[in-house]
Amino acid sequence: MEVDGTASDGGPERTAYRATDEGFRELTRWSGEIAPPAPFVTNEIFAKVIVLILTGGDAGSYLLAQRAAHVGRKRELEALKTAPGTDLTTMLSADYALSHLDADLLG
Repeated sequence: MEVDGTASDGGPERTAYRATDEGFRELTRWSGEIAPPAPFVTNEIFAKVIVLILTGGDAGSYLLAQRAAHVGRKRELEALKTAPGTDLTTMLSADYALSHLDADLLG
């Protein structure tokens, strides 16, 4: 980032910044990384979608890839839950995580 200018518009002085070429490359790299599926919607996914939209990136492709990661995690949890000898705590934990992943995918 580098300073792009300052303005006050009748209030306190504010500094505007702009991304350098290197900063834009890093932003592009970061916004393309798939966030690991978590039990709750994360601010990271939301932030990446907003960044992609604002910078002309492909938010749709990112969301499709993120969805694929969530579906993959759901498969892992279903296999864990139904594996022979799975204890009740593991089964309930998997069910809890699955319900949140379902909400992320359907919500």
